[in-house]
Amino acid sequence: MFLWECVLDAYMRQWFDQEIGTDTIIPVILFTHDPPIADTKHFTNPNGKHTINSVDKFQNLLADTCLVTDVKKKATKNWEKAGAVYPFSFYD
Repeated sequence: MFLWECVLDAYMRQWFDQEIGTDTIIPVILFTHDPPIADTKHFTNPNGKHTINSVDKFQNLLADTCLVTDVKKKATKNWEKAGAVYPFSFYD
């Protein structure tokens, strides 16, 4: 059994697919920081120098740069790119 705690950004999804994703025998339990539909503010700031600041309010927790420029908007394009089923949400 493979237990893994991670942030499922693009880098981790790629690593997982290469190392474990095609294995149909090893059971895997993932503990993730975000659900498949991550909070917009958790993505890397798409504005300016991609900094964490009080104006943009992005937290840069995920390596993926957000495809929207405002944390009040939903990052649906990021979710679709990651393979998440939209509009699924743990918060609805």
